[in-house]
Amino acid sequence: MVSPRHNCAVCHSRKPEDDFPLTTSGARAFATCMGCLEQSLSNPAAWADLSLQQPGRAMIEPTNDLEANLPSTTPPIVATVDALAETEPSTKSPTRKRKRRSTASSWPYKARKRAKAGPKPPPEPQGPITCRICVEEKPVSEFVKLSRSRKAAINLPFDCQKHLSYQPGNSKASNAVCKSCISSSLSAGLDTVGAERLGCLEPGCEADPWDYSYLVLYLPADALEQYHEQMFAAFMAEETTWQCLNTDCGSVGLLEQNVAGFPNIVCSECKRRSCALCRVEWHEGISCQVYREKHQKEFITSEEKATLRMLSKKGAKRCPRCQMAIEKDGGCDSMYCMHCRRTFAWYSAEPVRSVGTKKAMPKPPPLPDYWQETCEADALANQAAQAGAS
Repeated sequence: MVSPRHNCAVCHSRKPEDDFPLTTSGARAFATCMGCLEQSLSNPAAWADLSLQQPGRAMIEPTNDLEANLPSTTPPIVATVDALAETEPSTKSPTRKRKRRSTASSWPYKARKRAKAGPKPPPEPQGPITCRICVEEKPVSEFVKLSRSRKAAINLPFDCQKHLSYQPGNSKASNAVCKSCISSSLSAGLDTVGAERLGCLEPGCEADPWDYSYLVLYLPADALEQYHEQMFAAFMAEETTWQCLNTDCGSVGLLEQNVAGFPNIVCSECKRRSCALCRVEWHEGISCQVYREKHQKEFITSEEKATLRMLSKKGAKRCPRCQMAIEKDGGCDSMYCMHCRRTFAWYSAEPVRSVGTKKAMPKPPPLPDYWQETCEADALANQAAQAGAS
């Protein structure tokens, strides 16, 4: 007859009944096998505390003195036979050991190589540098250092540095020009080439004129003031300016053709109204073309009369704002003036009429809607009047 086997609660192995200890009452305790108990219980008193019989020893009753001299141990889990019979054998697998995570330094991974430091810049020349313009030896601080990129070129334009700055590490620095010579050359250039073309002093340099951010670093105060005056004069020459026709006023301003009511303008000083195209007092109720027809001797030459006859035959019309003659070669009636950048309808524009004979001067047509446009000064005055009334 085969003896039944039972599971040990500690080592989880199935063992026969003889491998489990007896209690003090003589019954079998099928909770923990004797092999596991012998590893944890090292003296007879510990066995007696659990009411178990130690194998190979007679049952003794521990005394108080004996218990005091024995070290305390943690008893294993002990279950009765009835409780063990109700407990099903455990099916859980033993806990697996967690694998160590691979690191960059472990095989087969390789450690990352550190980035190599960039090349060190060559040392700057310790001694003085000779300027190729004034042929004087000056310290390094009197010269501009060569920049390695356009973004870093803050003292000189990048295209001009190759023949004006010095290269670090080059003891000769044959192309270097000192800051004093650059300043003197720019100051002299105001009288020779002018402020608009002021730039590099190297003959044959194809770089653009220098920006103001570079010029302000080298021009002295008096030369900088001269530069401002020349640039303002150039700006006024390119822009359309207007001088008030009132001899007692004479104020000067800029004409803006894209404002409402042009060419009807009002002087900001004396408030006098003028026609910016005819350069006379504002002709109320008639267009510029009609006014010029009435004053042919003042405005129209013989060559212009021939041109007007040719444009009139081709059906050209005038821009409602700048009076530029426009010839339509097809398309819809939506027109765009390239001169004043005004959009208008072709059917409502004033036609170009030939002048020079009484037969060629019919009764002036009524003004188109564009000439009824309120000028900017009147619009502001009306707005202020409405605000005051409310």
